[in-house]
Amino acid sequence: MRVVSVPGRRIVDPVTRRVVDERGIVVNPHDPHWTRLIDDGDVAIGADEPVSTADAEGEKE
Repeated sequence: MRVVSVPGRRIVDPVTRRVVDERGIVVNPHDPHWTRLIDDGDVAIGADEPVSTADAEGEKE
């Protein structure tokens, strides 16, 4: 799942030490750290990046 920052919050990924921005990061949906931040409203669930058709076709070859 992808989490993104919400306005007015500055959240740091505890593993990579990078700030979560509007592009978001992919996290484990069962990680208690991220589920707590989602429940508290500090981050939001973002849309997963769709796989482009060019990437999917390249994997078939």
